[in-house]
Amino acid sequence: MKSCVSLCPPGPNVLLLLVKPSDFTEEDRQTLNLVLSLFDQDAFNHSMVIITKKKETGNNSVEKLIEDCNQRQNWFDKMYSPTDYSELMEDINKIVSENWGTYLMLKEDVKHNLKSSLKLVLFGREKTSVVKSILGQTELHSVSNSSECVKHQGEVCGRRVSLVELPALYGKPQEAVMEESFKCISLCDPEGVHAFILVLPAAAITDEDKGELETTQDAFSYRVNDFTMILFTVDSDPTDPAVETFVSTDQHIQELLQTYGQRHVVLNIKDKKRIPKMFEVVDKISEATDKPHCYTATTFLHAQMEKVLKLVSGDEVGEQDSNCLRIVLIGKTGCGKSSTGNTILGRKEFKAESSQMSVTKNCEKAHGEVDSRPVIVVDTPGLFDTTLTNDEVLEEMVKCVSLLAPGPHVFLLVVQIGRFTTEEKETLELIKNFFGKNSQKFTIVLLTKGDTLEYDSFSSEDYIQNKCDDSFKKLISDCGGRYHVFNNHDKDNQKQVSELIAKIDTMVKKNGGHCFSNKMLQEAETAIRKEMERILKEKEEEIEREKKAIERKHKEEMEAMKQKMEEDRKKMEKEREQKAQELQEMADKIKEEQEKRKIEEEKREKEKREKDAEEEIHRQQFKEELEKLDRQIQLEKEAKVSVDRKLEETREEMQRKQVEWEKERREEREKQQQEDEKRRQEKEKLEKLEEK
Repeated sequence: MKSCVSLCPPGPNVLLLLVKPSDFTEEDRQTLNLVLSLFDQDAFNHSMVIITKKKETGNNSVEKLIEDCNQRQNWFDKMYSPTDYSELMEDINKIVSENWGTYLMLKEDVKHNLKSSLKLVLFGREKTSVVKSILGQTELHSVSNSSECVKHQGEVCGRRVSLVELPALYGKPQEAVMEESFKCISLCDPEGVHAFILVLPAAAITDEDKGELETTQDAFSYRVNDFTMILFTVDSDPTDPAVETFVSTDQHIQELLQTYGQRHVVLNIKDKKRIPKMFEVVDKISEATDKPHCYTATTFLHAQMEKVLKLVSGDEVGEQDSNCLRIVLIGKTGCGKSSTGNTILGRKEFKAESSQMSVTKNCEKAHGEVDSRPVIVVDTPGLFDTTLTNDEVLEEMVKCVSLLAPGPHVFLLVVQIGRFTTEEKETLELIKNFFGKNSQKFTIVLLTKGDTLEYDSFSSEDYIQNKCDDSFKKLISDCGGRYHVFNNHDKDNQKQVSELIAKIDTMVKKNGGHCFSNKMLQEAETAIRKEMERILKEKEEEIEREKKAIERKHKEEMEAMKQKMEEDRKKMEKEREQKAQELQEMADKIKEEQEKRKIEEEKREKEKREKDAEEEIHRQQFKEELEKLDRQIQLEKEAKVSVDRKLEETREEMQRKQVEWEKERREEREKQQQEDEKRRQEKEKLEKLEEK
């Protein structure tokens, strides 16, 4: 199964279960169930049974398998094979659409991806404080008032975490809401969003909170509920019973929890202890087997496609007045669509100004009367407006039809008199792509700046016959030869408007009184679906290209890193060997010095002992001589005999010698102490060298 999934990266969208009823046993069905259980979600939602022998029926195991696949089945018998496989492809496309374009992954691959990284979108209040708490990045600035998504990254609990702050959407224009919604999903490419986290203080929900929730729900569709949890923020102990009591008793909170499957965590933003608990809830969301494990850009685009198709199918109520004339203005930027709409209505309803940039960014509808007849006009963005993506132009074109349900009577293709550009040559083809090939039956070419013809004294027929190239003539021919000239500077010229209405009525009559609706809308829906599928495919291919580019860049960086690490390793090894050699030389030198000093110390110790013994003998001799002289002097005194002067001098001489001898000994000792201090300092130096 790993090999199978690897052959259709990032994973299969549809499984075709080929069954020959005569050979398919209950044991085979159980084995098949076991194989399909290896996927991360209910694989039967992505499966269809293909019967390979049409005439063979009545097998209970096959019937159970078809039931598991929600009654999706088809036939494929090479003896009776159909010539048209469009029905099979439609069934396959339907499965893809029902599953929001998601793909199957093996459970172990999902867990590996999930455990390695998390991509979360935060919306609601106090988002920045929560980001700071989770990532521990206190220097982050608040973006509560920011109008754009902000992405933060960091490592938390051993996982790479990406947090995208979704700005407040409530009260913003629809196009801004959709732009920021898609941007926040794109910031989580290619895997998608693992969970949406609604950040709310543990307090009563405000009207602004309700508006924000409603706007978010509308932007991401009901599907976002499966990926959402609530994070209640508090300044106190998150386990305080009072908090849990509030959460369990507040009616609005309970309704929210019911919507989001009771998934919630209470967090003190100053204490990170509950963050692992929040990750556990996120993991449970992503590991659920009954849905895709991420909300991806493909999921978002499918949601928008459903909304567009819902609009096209006429689910919204439109103007049903059969006498009401419904008009759509189409053309390139700056051709005068808005001014034309104002001229038809007889008042300034649409914003019009001279600009190379499109003034109209979204479809706008206005009501009025022409010759006492109700008229509705829809102004559209420029078909080639560079500030809008193809998706946005397509969405607005489809929206213009829904604004005129059950459908417009006429498309006014507005072209400015003068140079006929390449873009305008492609306009009719673009309209056919958007609304189907029958749309040209409902199209009239409207030429603006008619005052230039009056100035040059040209009639419209002369202008088209003599001043226009073949491509412009073909454009008018494709529209059944229908065209009209407008002078938007002559606001009081009601005649030109009445003549336009008359031409529209003539065209409607020729079309059997029908508006652009019913079967034509179905054809347009098919065209739109194909266009959406093309856009989705391009998006998926772009994601795949980016993924491969990232993988290639990662591989190159890894190779460069490996090479650098190998070079650093060799350099370090060389330095280590050199250092080891130097250390060994130092160690040998230290050992040699230590042995030399040991011998010298032993020699000095021996000399000191001998010298001390010799000094002691000298002292004893001096002492004995002095004592002898003292006794002799004493005897002389006692006998009252005059002290011999010579004896006194001898004694004094003896004392002087003793003093000099003691002085020499003292100087020797001081010299010895200085030498000892010097040796001590050298020893300390040697010890420091040894320690180093």
